[in-house]
Amino acid sequence: MGLIELKLIRTMLILTLLAVFTLLAACGSSDDPKETSSASPSAQASPSAAENGGRATITKEQYDKIKNGMTYKEIIEIVGGEGELVSESGKEGDDLYATAVMYQGKTGTASFVFLKDELQTKSQFGLE
Repeated sequence: MGLIELKLIRTMLILTLLAVFTLLAACGSSDDPKETSSASPSAQASPSAAENGGRATITKEQYDKIKNGMTYKEIIEIVGGEGELVSESGKEGDDLYATAVMYQGKTGTASFVFLKDELQTKSQFGLE
């Protein structure tokens, strides 16, 4: 495959993940009482994590600090814990390995799309 084809595939993958993310954010998340969370840094790092299934919540201020090119680890440090993995494409370690992570806020959601653990796209809806 040529360089142009790889760039086209990468762009299509990112756009597809962003579309999935947007749909998931618009639908909200379900608070399934059967869902259990393990004792993870996210459960300890965020004061409202217990209300969010053990995951960290995000504010608009935190969201604004996050920039394209950051790693997921850097985002975890800003937010104070892990988000919910909502999409994964490819095999970890491959050039086209992509993930999408969503954080709930008190009033909205934030979505992040990573390609090889580098933030490519971010979006938010309703964060305060």
